[in-house]
Amino acid sequence: MPYIKKSREQAIADGTYKLHPERYPEVPVSEHPLGNPPEHMDEGPSACWFEISSYLPPSVLTGGDRIALEMASELLWGFRQSPQDFPTSKLATMINLMARFGMTPADRNKLGGQEKSKPKGNAFGGLDD
Repeated sequence: MPYIKKSREQAIADGTYKLHPERYPEVPVSEHPLGNPPEHMDEGPSACWFEISSYLPPSVLTGGDRIALEMASELLWGFRQSPQDFPTSKLATMINLMARFGMTPADRNKLGGQEKSKPKGNAFGGLDD
C-alpha cells in the first residue's frame, strides 16, 4: 500500500518540518475554521461530525476539510446503523478517510507529538548479581 504523505500541518505538529522543511512546500490553506456540521445533515451524522472532530489534534482539520469530514460522518453513522449490512467498499472508504485524518494507530504515529518513555537506568544492571 502506498505511503500517505504527511500534511504540512502534521509535519509542523510532530517536528518533522524543522528537520526537512524542503519536503513540505507552502500549500494553500483554508482560512476558514472547521465550524459546525452543515445544516442539511441529520442529527445522527451531525453527532458523528462532533465525535470525529473531537478526537483529532487541534488544527488538523480546517474549513477546507468540511466535505471530507461530512463524508466520514455520514459513513460512520451508516456503519453504526447496520454494521452487518455495511458494504465493504464504503467501509474501505471510511477507513481511508479516518487514516487521512490520523485516526488509526499507524497514522497517529505518523502525526507524532507523543513522547515515548525511555527506561531509566541500565537495563542490564541487575545481571551481575
